[in-house]
Amino acid sequence: MECRVTGVPSPQIFWKRENESFTHNTDRISMHQDNCGYLCMIIQPAMKEDAGWYTVSAKNEAGIVSSTARLDVHALWQQPNLPKPKKVRPSTSRYAALTERGLDVKAAFFPDYSTLPPGGLVESDDL
Repeated sequence: MECRVTGVPSPQIFWKRENESFTHNTDRISMHQDNCGYLCMIIQPAMKEDAGWYTVSAKNEAGIVSSTARLDVHALWQQPNLPKPKKVRPSTSRYAALTERGLDVKAAFFPDYSTLPPGGLVESDDL
């Protein structure tokens, strides 16, 4: 945001957003002024939280003057980087296609069927 302020004597400059005053530069917000009265506030990078009403005020013995402007921050929506779906080679049967991927279909649909040898499961006393 920028503006030009002149006055005799040279006015003091105040920046604020909503009710929050900016008194010094931060890592993202910096305020600049040259000898000709040009002022600017730079917000880099701007974030959605920076949106709001900003006011610059100039004050000297003659009085005070202010200018207010609205800053809107629009962010582009980015689709997250999702892994590409894996292509599965067509098979002659659904069962063969699933077992090729390491899935034990018989154990999932037929609970009596087990790939473990008899006596391979032990019931826990803690359960």
